[in-house]
Amino acid sequence: MKTEQIKNIVCDQFGITSDKLLSSSRKSEIVDARHVYALVLRELGFTLKFIAKKLNRKDHSTVINLLKQRSLSMPENKRRAKNVIKAYRSMTSIKNARYRLNMREFLEMVQQLN
Repeated sequence: MKTEQIKNIVCDQFGITSDKLLSSSRKSEIVDARHVYALVLRELGFTLKFIAKKLNRKDHSTVINLLKQRSLSMPENKRRAKNVIKAYRSMTSIKNARYRLNMREFLEMVQQLN
């Protein structure tokens, strides 16, 4: 699932585990990682309710609060979120390229059978 890949990229970027990302810790670096994860998911079009579920939060209002309250580190986190999106999209484009290559090989094999 793509949210798992995104979560892994964010955790790698911040040097934390996914358990810490989803914990209730209020340490600055963990909250920043949570913020970046929420920004990326929101940028990719996921709903606030879905993001809350992925962050193990009660409801969407906690995500709204998270997105609004990180104003001090907002520019840095937005830059990191863009990097995560870029990394994720490059990973998916590689997978799509492999899929197209395999499909092309498959079609060539089918044509040779005829």
